[in-house]
Amino acid sequence: MEEVCKHLMRLPVSILEEAKRLYARVLEMRTSRGQILIGIQACAVYYACILQKQPGIARNVAEVAEAFDIPESAFTRADKVVKEALQGTRFFRDLFEVANAQDLVSRSVNKLQLDQARDRRIKRVAIDIVSDIEARKLLQGKSTGSLSSVAIWCAVAAEGCGMSKSQLCKGIGGCTVVTLNSLLKQLGSQPWIRTASR
Repeated sequence: MEEVCKHLMRLPVSILEEAKRLYARVLEMRTSRGQILIGIQACAVYYACILQKQPGIARNVAEVAEAFDIPESAFTRADKVVKEALQGTRFFRDLFEVANAQDLVSRSVNKLQLDQARDRRIKRVAIDIVSDIEARKLLQGKSTGSLSSVAIWCAVAAEGCGMSKSQLCKGIGGCTVVTLNSLLKQLGSQPWIRTASR
């Protein structure tokens, strides 16, 4: 894990320490052997990046799986083990029990490191979009990360930030470009989607 974090992924020591704590916690709760251990290490690093909330640190599943030289399917299997083991812990609450998409919008926009005025405008517009999506039950069953990502993309595009979908997804985490495109397609008739796709 240390080799991957420091040399392949060039992550700060704080991420490595958080990943080690997560990994140890999972092993405390569940005994595992073999290849699943590598997957658990990969999950620990992935979730440590989320927990630390440092700008430019977010990594997607594909990047982490590649760094650990495992297929994404192995990451997914390990992820189930990690979620089961962490259920009811502080880690689980911090990772999976986000209060709502509006809270996540605010935190995610902070990661983009925009100037203060633009930051405020994007947050305001994105929170309005999320509120509209939730009130009209447009994307029921989608994660808060997905909801906040689509709202932020619409706000960023309308603001004319010159940021690509790939840059946004990498910058805030929460969803992939493929997921973002799929959600935008589902929401295609909404006025704020038309503005974002100009």
